[in-house]
Amino acid sequence: MLVVFDVDGTLTRTAGTGADFVCYARALADVWGIRTTREECNEVRHVTDRGTAEELIARRLGRAIGPEDLLQLHARFMELLADALPDDPGRLAVPGAAAMLDHLRAAGHGVAIATGAWEASARLKLARAGIPLDGIPLAACDDHLAREAIMEHAIACAGGRGRHVRVVYVGDAPWDVRATRRMGLPLVGIDYDASGRLDAHGVSVVLRDYTDVGVVLRAFADARPPA
Repeated sequence: MLVVFDVDGTLTRTAGTGADFVCYARALADVWGIRTTREECNEVRHVTDRGTAEELIARRLGRAIGPEDLLQLHARFMELLADALPDDPGRLAVPGAAAMLDHLRAAGHGVAIATGAWEASARLKLARAGIPLDGIPLAACDDHLAREAIMEHAIACAGGRGRHVRVVYVGDAPWDVRATRRMGLPLVGIDYDASGRLDAHGVSVVLRDYTDVGVVLRAFADARPPA
């Protein structure tokens, strides 16, 4: 089995209106003078760090946006994020996340990361959360704008679908639901703060965390693509 994990809200408690979005919104304001809301960011075509920035900046400037336009934004975001994230893994990691990755690999399963974050910010968040990435492929929005392409890249880096009997994605948000539905991938939902954000999206299995290994492994085995 290959289990592909999202980062924000799935392995780290950085989703919603937490430090990640606060820093992202402030960076947009500092660099481009753009004021935005979580709701606006959630409604863009590609809900990734890069996709959101490209669409919002293009709206304001009325022109196409290239990678060079994002360099200052990326740098400012990383600066703010490094200051805002706690150094205590217990406050940042979804409970049991690091141990679950270790358990899967020790049992011979594949593990990969597919995140809509920029790679540098994903690695920073995981490092602060005490989740090591040695030998775990990570795909981010730096090279792929669409979430599905990021996920396919992560799967390919882990050997491709043909190498695994089963591929499961673990995510926390409606865009994870849409992507796995289009790709036909089973989805295990994570709702670490009991927000209920996945309740109306046809997700067959939703967990709070990874602390009960038996429950989590059954979820990986039983999950289906979202209805």
